[in-house]
Amino acid sequence: MTANLSNCIHFFYNATLHTLLMSTILEIKRKLVIVNNQSSSDVKIMDVTTMYASINQAIEAGKAFNRLFGYQLLIYYFRWFVFLLHIQVDIVVFVINPETYYYPSTVLGSVCLVTCSIILETLGPCAIAFACDMVATEADKLMATCYAAQEKFHYNSREYQELQSLGSILGSGVLQFTAAKFMEIKRSTILSIMAAATTYFIAIVQFY
Repeated sequence: MTANLSNCIHFFYNATLHTLLMSTILEIKRKLVIVNNQSSSDVKIMDVTTMYASINQAIEAGKAFNRLFGYQLLIYYFRWFVFLLHIQVDIVVFVINPETYYYPSTVLGSVCLVTCSIILETLGPCAIAFACDMVATEADKLMATCYAAQEKFHYNSREYQELQSLGSILGSGVLQFTAAKFMEIKRSTILSIMAAATTYFIAIVQFY
């Protein structure tokens, strides 16, 4: 009973966290996409000041996201790292001595269970990392658009100065998601964590 309750609480927490993270990240991406689409069609149609304000809102939302969820993301990805390490150790122990964890008659079922567990545990971190990377990609596109749009205005005009400022802000990487400033969350983060887990696993095996 206690185990079932603990599993339900854990599932509810993960589902709530994923929903909050993904909805916030995708909302920031949506704002950038809207600005990028409007500015790509014709910057003169869109008020540059409005464009500046919209991008600043997205940047502030990104900063608020990092403040609110930075440590949760750090714990979340550290937990996934431990899970990957634990799975690798379990696989080695299972290969060496299957009777330790499983009965020989349930090997296929155990393999399927472990495979499903890996897939389910990996979906969340991958989805969040890919969503964060999509925001960074949109920011890069918007930065290029800002620099290209400067040619449509005189270099002494207010619009030119604002577009130049926007390009500099976006180019500084201010719109990025981090795990409490310990690491940036992006697609390469997934491979980095997998590589780190494998490295620690090899070290553990050497001293086993």
